[in-house]
Amino acid sequence: MPFVKKMSFKIFVLFITFPLVTIHAQPTYYTLKQCIETAEKNNLSIKSSELNAKITEKSIELAKANRLPSVSANASQSFNVGRSLNYIDYTYTTEFNRSNNLGINASLVLFNGNNLNHTISQQKLNNAAATYDMEKTKNDIRMSVASAYLQLRMNKEQYKSVQVQIQNTRTQIERAEKMWQSGTATEATVAQIKAQLANEELSLITVENQINTAKLQLTQLMIVPYTTDFEVDTTNISSQVPIDTADTQQIFEKAGQNMPQILSADLRLHATTYAIKSSKSGFYPRLSLNSGISTLYSSLTKLPGTSVEVPFFAQLENFASSYFTLNLSIPIYNVNQTRINVSRSTINRDIALNNKAIAKNQLRQDIENAFNNYRAADKKLNASSIQVASRKLSYDFAERRYTAGTMSNFEFINEKNNLLRAELDKIQAEYEKTFRKKMLDFYYGKPLYE
Repeated sequence: MPFVKKMSFKIFVLFITFPLVTIHAQPTYYTLKQCIETAEKNNLSIKSSELNAKITEKSIELAKANRLPSVSANASQSFNVGRSLNYIDYTYTTEFNRSNNLGINASLVLFNGNNLNHTISQQKLNNAAATYDMEKTKNDIRMSVASAYLQLRMNKEQYKSVQVQIQNTRTQIERAEKMWQSGTATEATVAQIKAQLANEELSLITVENQINTAKLQLTQLMIVPYTTDFEVDTTNISSQVPIDTADTQQIFEKAGQNMPQILSADLRLHATTYAIKSSKSGFYPRLSLNSGISTLYSSLTKLPGTSVEVPFFAQLENFASSYFTLNLSIPIYNVNQTRINVSRSTINRDIALNNKAIAKNQLRQDIENAFNNYRAADKKLNASSIQVASRKLSYDFAERRYTAGTMSNFEFINEKNNLLRAELDKIQAEYEKTFRKKMLDFYYGKPLYE
């Protein structure tokens, strides 16, 4: 029995603690592609652009629907007491009269200066432009996500570098304490190295805070809950643009074929051409076809020679009539509205032309800045690499001198700090160059995550 009770207790403890163990889920590692795709799926600005594109799709449907005939039905019922006109035989009577009028009418525009076709073409171009506007919004989100993603990776690399330095400093403390116990080092030396460890641990906390801030920024762009389990993949990201041979003009020509803001501006400019044609259609005659069928009922309608009222449906059949009408409207003077509309459409074309020039000029400036930033980042990385190499060599010499007792503790700590700053600067330069290269990839028409 004691054995059974003991085993039962162990099983109970295991059952209770199992959820506590499994609650610590494994970190979720996101690649840059996954981060971008998640942001595209969840971002509210992108959803707004998608809804705007759907509105323009409905504008196309509405413009096409204007080609179809419009059909309407009408019905009325009247009660007349006293002297009134009998619309059956057009005589006046004082009898009570209950009457109904029923009809169906249809109208179809046959010609209106080709306005319908021009409007449809204009709306199609506006819809395509709205689709590119949505793509432009996606591109802005993609660049922001890529920047936050690389910022997080840079902070994590800096965190690792500081951790290595802290481990080295702890090793030095252990060695200094042994030397102090043996009488070959002073207590002040140990205290100085411990103070250095405290500074490095403070730097580690600072970098850790930067990591959390970068995670928060990235998860907010992705619109996913912020958790400490969120991690990013550390796979190397390569650039595809032949930077050494490309120049700003080459990249600009390539971007002009791919960037949605340029394609959108070009489509909107083209749409204004149809808007002008649509406005000019007001100078042309308008031809429409109208048709309908109508009938009526009156309580005054009697069978010949009797006072018996003709049945309701019999009257509807007897009095049914139809008509077809061609209506031609020729504009002569409409208080100059058509000419004003044409002038407004022409001004809108000039605005669209200017907007296209602004978009192209902005794109050129962005590419020039991106290219110049890449060159600067490349030079900065080269200089940082040389600095790290020289600082590492200087630190190695200093470590040997410090071990031999020919260098003061203060000088050695200074050399160690110089090496740490150089390594952190190099990490920053590496990721800055990577981001600048990805920007040029983007302008060159390559996805940011390839």
